[in-house]
Amino acid sequence: MSISIPSGGHISYAKKKLWGTAGKVRGLKVHYFDFDEKEMNIDVDGTAKRVKRLEKQGKRIKLFIMGASVFLFPEPVKEIREIADEIDAYIHFDGAHVAGLIAGGKFQDPLREGADVFTISTHKTLPGPQGGAVFSHNKYAEVLKMAAFPSTMSNHHLHLVAGNSSS
Repeated sequence: MSISIPSGGHISYAKKKLWGTAGKVRGLKVHYFDFDEKEMNIDVDGTAKRVKRLEKQGKRIKLFIMGASVFLFPEPVKEIREIADEIDAYIHFDGAHVAGLIAGGKFQDPLREGADVFTISTHKTLPGPQGGAVFSHNKYAEVLKMAAFPSTMSNHHLHLVAGNSSS
């Protein structure tokens, strides 16, 4: 479940008919959050009802993708976490467009609010070369490492890896 493109969502999370990566390339069945246009944010109550309707139809939500290409306000991660816990689903927070605000402590903190995984683009709101980063809780570390290398990444460009000192 993700935010629709007209509500600020990214094409990556769009349905097959819109040629979204999730739908067209990955073959995933995509459903959208209910969106409150007046508040310009996810409608939690409407989304909870939608999830229940989908469950009754045998359509189980396995992943909630939060964050968007265009969003003005923090998203209700804590509230969606409650829904996700009821159906044993995960939450991914795409922070590519607000990473600088999150790093500076001026926006929400997705992992502490309930997201399982938080991803960013290093070049959109942080100074530096084009790249990305994945943050998660320790319990997901090994599965994320295996998903990244060698299946989707061939190398990690050591010149882009931040220095790490044990002292």
